[in-house]
Amino acid sequence: MPRLNSILMFGKEGDKPLLHGILHINIIQATNIPDLDWGLSKENKTDPFVEISTDTQRLAKTRTIHDNLNPEWNETFYVQVAHYTKSLTFTVKDSDMLGTTELVGKTTLPVEELIKLDETTGRQMRVGVHKIAVLTARGKTRGHLEYFVELIPRDLSADLPVGGGSKINLRDDPQSKDSEVEAILISRSKDTADLASVPGVYFKGHEGNEVKLYVNADDSDDMAPIVRYGGPSNDKKMWKPPRLWRDIYDAICDAKHFIYITGWAVDTTQSLLRGKERDEALAKGKYSPYIGELLKQKANEGVTVNMLVWDDATSNPDIFRPVGFMGTHDEESKKFFEGSKVTFRLAPMLGGEENVLKEKLTKVVLFTHHQKIVALDAVCKEKGSSREPLAFVGGIDLTNGRWDNRHHPLFRTLGDDHKGDAYNGCFAVDADNVGPREPWHDIHSSVRGPAALDVIANFRERWAKQAPDAIGELLDLQKLGLANPPKRMSEEAWCSQVLRSIDERTAVFSKVRLMEFSPQDVSDIGGVDFKEDASAKKHTGLKGLLVAGKDKIKETGHDLVDKFRRLGTNEERTRRFNTIRVDQFAFATCLSQKKGRLIDSSMHQGWVHHIRRAKHTLYIESQYFLGSSHMWSQSDETKCGNLIPAEVTLKICDKISNGERFAAYILVPLWPEGISESASVQAILHWQKLTMESMYKRIAAALKRSGRKNESPKDFLNFYALANREIADGSEASKTPARGIEETLSKSRRHQVYVHSKMLIADDAVTIIGSANINQRSMDGARDSEIAVASYQPAHMPTEDSVPNGDVHAFRLHCWATTTNKMEDVFKDPSSLDCVHRLNAIAEANWKDFVSPEVIEMDSHLIPYPIVIDSSGHITPRQEFNGFFPDTTASIVGTMSQTLPEILTT
Repeated sequence: MPRLNSILMFGKEGDKPLLHGILHINIIQATNIPDLDWGLSKENKTDPFVEISTDTQRLAKTRTIHDNLNPEWNETFYVQVAHYTKSLTFTVKDSDMLGTTELVGKTTLPVEELIKLDETTGRQMRVGVHKIAVLTARGKTRGHLEYFVELIPRDLSADLPVGGGSKINLRDDPQSKDSEVEAILISRSKDTADLASVPGVYFKGHEGNEVKLYVNADDSDDMAPIVRYGGPSNDKKMWKPPRLWRDIYDAICDAKHFIYITGWAVDTTQSLLRGKERDEALAKGKYSPYIGELLKQKANEGVTVNMLVWDDATSNPDIFRPVGFMGTHDEESKKFFEGSKVTFRLAPMLGGEENVLKEKLTKVVLFTHHQKIVALDAVCKEKGSSREPLAFVGGIDLTNGRWDNRHHPLFRTLGDDHKGDAYNGCFAVDADNVGPREPWHDIHSSVRGPAALDVIANFRERWAKQAPDAIGELLDLQKLGLANPPKRMSEEAWCSQVLRSIDERTAVFSKVRLMEFSPQDVSDIGGVDFKEDASAKKHTGLKGLLVAGKDKIKETGHDLVDKFRRLGTNEERTRRFNTIRVDQFAFATCLSQKKGRLIDSSMHQGWVHHIRRAKHTLYIESQYFLGSSHMWSQSDETKCGNLIPAEVTLKICDKISNGERFAAYILVPLWPEGISESASVQAILHWQKLTMESMYKRIAAALKRSGRKNESPKDFLNFYALANREIADGSEASKTPARGIEETLSKSRRHQVYVHSKMLIADDAVTIIGSANINQRSMDGARDSEIAVASYQPAHMPTEDSVPNGDVHAFRLHCWATTTNKMEDVFKDPSSLDCVHRLNAIAEANWKDFVSPEVIEMDSHLIPYPIVIDSSGHITPRQEFNGFFPDTTASIVGTMSQTLPEILTT
């Protein structure tokens, strides 16, 4: 039984079992809790809320119920877990003034009660516990807490039904008065695209889409080595790279009805075209290549142009400066569109009301609207006389410094393609005149078809919240004939699903979508058989009598549960079920909650879901890579709990323990944008080092346990960066460099290629491409707002033996051809050890060129991340520059900040 062996092999760390899967938690009610606010007034009582935690990390938090000693929450949470922990702790607290809290009482549940193996199959079972537990604090009884918790283990979670349990007829929903929203839901209800879609989330997967995948803002098909793929010999077709900014320009020019744009930043002065194409558009074209003028032209034609751009709080001209610390051009863009027919709105982050000072300092100032969307109507490819929605979603902002291609020039385009657009956020240099510019590597996508409607729905929900004065500027797509786009039926069609990080403070969630799910009472869980423990257990030292649940015991309805709730204060009562079935499981909600606030956290859920499903390989590109702080060797209580690093690690450990191959390739920048020696950059690098080391140490331990002595952690997991170097020939620098860093870089003629991508490719079958990085800001759901599209071709899915050879496979090969300037057959089997060793050899050769005292021209950009991993997984920096990055005095592994708040750098 390989699964049983796998669980036993890495199922514990010390005495802490691995809790791995989805926790379904229902906090029902508390009874007879003490009044901790007594004496203030008769009306003023305890203001209770509940936190659910592992040994080191909080998993969920209910809303606060004010002035109530018998609070009923009835709040449901679905929490993905990958935690080594002894117990789950349920803590009831009293919310006091100025954000302070006071302990009411707590109770714990040993996680071993949730981990059971089926004796027949050896598979881990779905286990549920319904409990009325005594709350204690400082040795005293503090009332009872009733809760339900079940663990759906990782292997079973992949089999969960996609939707909710509601039987509501959406056509009869009184909330559905908008014909477009109703049409979206009706068309969606016909989809059967649940082969790999994320279950239980706000937006479902849609079949029948067309998807395009882009590397960089303007890579043409003659820049990288040719990729051949498909067919029995995997060489039937040739990948033709699309050009992102050219496609966006053409789509905007063609739009007839609407253009919706959201962005972290939009620079109206940027040209979507460069070189001869820009010159021709200016000389002979109908439309300007410059973003701002182009959008004004379309609005003047009668096209509805709505723009929602993040309002950087530091760019307020009345407080700080118009430019702002982040350089997003928000105030400049606002001024540019004033008096035009473009409806332009700045969208600030909005904090809550429960702690105004804290919320303003964190949510409003520290966090951003990070989504990057262009959605519009386009000519329908299948029916040239009709139109359909088209949406561009990814990591590339329509702002300065983003236009680039795979050559990533440093000095050679300063007087032409990058004149006025030579940006550098890594060094304090005159990028326009001296250089080098900061090269930019990024990933984007576009989708036509039913899934594009959900991208538009996201825009509508944000607009309704943050531009309510202009709600009339949203068009009814049903009336325009755009609400039911045709589905592609070919073998090459895609299933696509929109994922987000956003909460109700900045989006109006659709009541119609929420009504697909219905609240679930603990007595209504389908397909399971509860068995009550033999008798109510006495809790030592407790006295008195309680009927948990204040109302009279009902004689009809849920009699079994009501009977279960009758017990004395010196008693606890427990019901349980164990099953290997999930076919009747029904999600009660498609949104997460925190402090009673609704959150769409499907971004994190989607990444975890697809990593857990992977069979052979993962390829990740991310601007940041930090998370799973509960696995760090220090600072493990840091609020950076996203599970992506943990899931990658556990996947590899699982494969090692089962004697199988697996390879994960992760591309990150050399350092996050900013001056590398600065406190913020060094803090992020410190968190990143702890993340990487936590992964390598566990992989090394798994190899040791499995007796695989001849293998290294780097046979399974590798981190890379990108870099470029140019000789002086062809330089268009127009000024002499000043002494200091300008002179240093003009001599060394090197620079990291900044990796800004946010992408997952799992098994060469599934892509997630969007705006979300692997850090807590992006994955939390209540910090930065994010959007992505997860896509796969149902006709091209992995088998137990191999990856498929469809378009995702080709795109991953193109990504590698772009970064290495090579296309080799060994790349087509990414989980193989030969592939890992070959890619590492290419990266090492490039690193030698990058750090050489002699300036060497580079057109292959992949380099190893400059760390050394020993046999135990311990990380140290490479020593070519004494542990510093080239041309800096910045530590590669970072330094922990003693002053910056962790919420800023995680």
